[in-house]
Amino acid sequence: MKALLLNLCFFATAAISGCPDQGQPEILVPVVNKPVVKIYAFTATWCGPCQRDKPKLAGRKDIVFVDIDKYPKLKKKFRIRSIPTYVVLHDDVEVFRTQNVRELPNVRLR
Repeated sequence: MKALLLNLCFFATAAISGCPDQGQPEILVPVVNKPVVKIYAFTATWCGPCQRDKPKLAGRKDIVFVDIDKYPKLKKKFRIRSIPTYVVLHDDVEVFRTQNVRELPNVRLR
């Protein structure tokens, strides 16, 4: 077992440093190429529903709150027409959009 761990450590170091003589083992592929999921929550300080839903999303590290008054370029880039709007990105590609916090995956409702 100890030899196996040393061998994996050697391959991990070789794969990260880009050593051409060593192939990247399959076991490292999920770790190195882990997909990134982000949720942009487009809100405003004056929006009642936005402020009501904010505590339901508290503590989630995958959510970025964007105040449309402070970041109008992001509002334009994502074509936000009403708030709150939640945009789910997978590897920086939009895969889902909703205006209902209940439709977001893994949202804990009180």
